[in-house]
Amino acid sequence: MSVYVVTGFTCTIGDKTFSNFSYTPTTSGTGTSSPATSVSVAPLGPPEFGFSFTGIWNSGSDGTGDAGIAYIVAVTNGMPLIDSAFLSLTGSLTTGPGVGGTVGETLCEGGNGMSCPNSDILSVSLAGPPTDTLNPLSSGPVSIVGVQKDIDATSEGAGGSASISVVTNTVDQVTVPEPASLALLGSALIGFGAFRRRRKAA
Repeated sequence: MSVYVVTGFTCTIGDKTFSNFSYTPTTSGTGTSSPATSVSVAPLGPPEFGFSFTGIWNSGSDGTGDAGIAYIVAVTNGMPLIDSAFLSLTGSLTTGPGVGGTVGETLCEGGNGMSCPNSDILSVSLAGPPTDTLNPLSSGPVSIVGVQKDIDATSEGAGGSASISVVTNTVDQVTVPEPASLALLGSALIGFGAFRRRRKAA
């Protein structure tokens, strides 16, 4: 993660460009939260585009392990293709009052990815459901999405603990016809037009 949060860093996966990364770990009490140097980032390719973040966010017996992750994803050619998002987490939970492990995510749709006309919320929890999908985005397909995640493992000293180890987030897109399919469609339309002209001439 320490490579990604350097000012000006960008990462391109397929036709998506990711930029403006930030990572902010915080702790309280017995909680632990991996520093950027200890968080591994695995880029994920088609059909969904995004990342898997692996680290340790642990509440301990009485505390919080918390972190914020943010970035912007944009379609490289500027076309409005992004129409859904996926969020999941992996970890463990020792149940008890005041114990929880969650990841909340805000998706800033359109605009410049930071200030936007529309937003959606995704939320997943170690207590279930294990994954949450959003399809379609409320504004329909867009060319840019700002992603802000809050990773939170909490225990209030009631004998339980929460630990999050992997957070995965991807965006999906509308199906774009392949060039060969478009060429075939174009040929069919031209042929149909010629056929209609012949019928009119007859």
